[in-house]
Amino acid sequence: MKKLLLLLTLSLGFVSCLQAQDIPKLDSLMNYYVDEYNFNGVALVAQHGKVIYEQTFGYRDMNTKKQMTEKTIFPIGTLTTQFTAEIILQYAAEHKLNLDDKLKKYLPNYPKGDSLTINNLLTNTSGVFDYMMMANFTNKFDTIHIPKDSLLKLFQKRPLAGEPGKKFRYSTANYVLLGYVIEAIANKSYYEVVRERIFKPVGMTHSGFDFRALRDTNKAAPYKYFDDVAPLKQEAYDSTLLFAAGAAYSTAADLYLWDKALYSGKLLSKEWQQKTFTAHMNKYAMGWVIDTIAGKTAAGLAAVTQGFSGYYYHIPEDSTCVILLQNIKFPAYDDKSEAASIVSCLEDKDYKVPQPVPAITVSADKLHKYEGIYVFGSATELTISLSGSVLRGHAKDGVDYDLIPIGKDLFKTKSLHATLEFVIGPDGTASKILIHEVLHERTMTGTRKQPKK
Repeated sequence: MKKLLLLLTLSLGFVSCLQAQDIPKLDSLMNYYVDEYNFNGVALVAQHGKVIYEQTFGYRDMNTKKQMTEKTIFPIGTLTTQFTAEIILQYAAEHKLNLDDKLKKYLPNYPKGDSLTINNLLTNTSGVFDYMMMANFTNKFDTIHIPKDSLLKLFQKRPLAGEPGKKFRYSTANYVLLGYVIEAIANKSYYEVVRERIFKPVGMTHSGFDFRALRDTNKAAPYKYFDDVAPLKQEAYDSTLLFAAGAAYSTAADLYLWDKALYSGKLLSKEWQQKTFTAHMNKYAMGWVIDTIAGKTAAGLAAVTQGFSGYYYHIPEDSTCVILLQNIKFPAYDDKSEAASIVSCLEDKDYKVPQPVPAITVSADKLHKYEGIYVFGSATELTISLSGSVLRGHAKDGVDYDLIPIGKDLFKTKSLHATLEFVIGPDGTASKILIHEVLHERTMTGTRKQPKK
């Protein structure tokens, strides 16, 4: 008994030590993303079975200035595929299906259903057309309620993009089809099955579907960008459009309950659960992308949908879990990179929190030389104009942002993960602008449009 108490004391002491060491550094790291890149959402970090960090930043509704809280509810987009994969594997473990079964067995009227296996769909190697890639898809379908037959018509007659099982091609349609397989086996709706097999046993009481119809004061408002001038709001997708590939909503706390359930054996045996974390092609497993962080295998996935984004990392070796959720579709800083930085902060004792590049003072008279319209390619234009003493960028149908001077002809902005460099011409005014995108490691060049004489 004394030995057990000692072990418990040592374990609790380890967690306390972990918290004492890491919380100030995590705070500094998150504040860096807030100050430099307008992080707006919830961050939850757990390790060794304990939540060691949970903070909220910004507003769940930017227009009304309603604060973000731990109870804020977000659509979680692609993370829905994890629930779908889990149920398919539960059925396989219960001998209700075989992963090598042909799709035709469950959807007999689906074209080429005799060429596709359940495993092809799970691993995104089917070659089924991704209907989300249709031209002007968002403008046509983003807010409509679409029946099952109509959703299938968007992709079922499209040719396969190659022989099934030979190449990884992500397609939303793969997990939509798996949702219909689940319904065929259960003889009830996919949504009911997820509630019965995952949400209820795990205790995810703040998770569900049909976010647009949700009546809850904790519901986050969706935005396209966090704009320096005014937030750009947009409509969330109707749940029927993404179905088993992206229709769920949840909270960071509920997702952490899901994370813990993955270790517990409550949903799947260890043997079957491991299949969801076993990479096939292009590092994709079943509802997860397998990666390596700080020398440890990590399973992660982006939570992206209309008006929202985030990332979820799961590291089995030490039960590390990182959950980031934002009500912005296009955050200035990539959620995956941010989540990876949090892991590095935990794992590397010598990790140094990035520091902002200090701003310098430039007079309005000198800023005037950068004003103009800059053309990228044949159509895209960026207007740079002076508003008082602040230089501002405006992209048509895009984000407005303030340019903060950090060096000679060099600027940064909170709304883009990029630096902007002006090239000065012989007349002393800017002739070009170079946008150095950090995330994509590329530079885009815009040429200043000459005024008509």
